[in-house]
Amino acid sequence: MIIRMTLDLPAEATFVSLVRNLAETLLTDMGVVREEIEDIELIVGEVCANAVRHAYDNPEDRYQVDLDFCKDQFVISVRDHGRGADPSRFHNDPTELREGGRGVMLVRALSDRFDFHVENGTTIRSIVHLHYRSQGYASRAAEMDTDDARVTVNTRPRGDDTAQA
Repeated sequence: MIIRMTLDLPAEATFVSLVRNLAETLLTDMGVVREEIEDIELIVGEVCANAVRHAYDNPEDRYQVDLDFCKDQFVISVRDHGRGADPSRFHNDPTELREGGRGVMLVRALSDRFDFHVENGTTIRSIVHLHYRSQGYASRAAEMDTDDARVTVNTRPRGDDTAQA
């Protein structure tokens, strides 16, 4: 792994774009091809928005996001401790005319691997295999790959004694 960003976020829509922007900036700076960056932005936005929209009634509740950047793949994991998703509401047929439920279908289509687990909330994990704009970027990523890279971000307000560094 080159870097793992672990985010502990309030269930508020304003933070969805923050996570999307973090992923986009990292992938762009590391030389990942634009098409995969755009797919990952869609995946991140959809799974975070689902946690905000469906898991809780209270925006003070929190959900967690891990973004794992490895030399050959990007892993997005989103966990909430809310109601738990109902897989029967997901669309598997894009021609169905029901409202809602298409986000998971989109995430599945854009992911090289997709896992969905409901127990004490919902965990969605998406894996996208990476390609680089040049061999130089690919070589740089391979050189940076390590087992102990980590960045942790906690968005609790200043002065909150429970905030972690």
